Amino acid sequence: MITEFKVAQLLDLRVLELVFRIESGVVVDTEQRSDSHVYGSGYTMNWNGTGGGSSYVATRVSVNRDIFVKDAADREAHIRVNFDLPCRKASST
Repeated sequence: MITEFKVAQLLDLRVLELVFRIESGVVVDTEQRSDSHVYGSGYTMNWNGTGGGSSYVATRVSVNRDIFVKDAADREAHIRVNFDLPCRKASST
C-alpha cells in the first residue's frame, strides 16, 4: 500500500515542500553507503623571525540507506533515507 501526502510551508519568502511517502510491504533488498568529507583551512604569519598560525579541520559523514519494498500487488518501490536505519531483507514494513 502506497500513501503519499504533501506539506507546504512558507519560510523566508521561499516555499518549502515536503513530500511524505508511507510504504508497506516486504523488504526485498537494502544497501547502505557512508561518505566521509574532510575539509579545513589554515594560515601562518611570520614577522621578524616570530610568528604563529591557526588551522581548522572538520569532518562530516553522510549516510544513505536504499530500501526496496514490494507490496501485496507485487509492485516494487524504492525508498532512500539519509540516516542510519537498521533494515533486513524479508522484514515487513
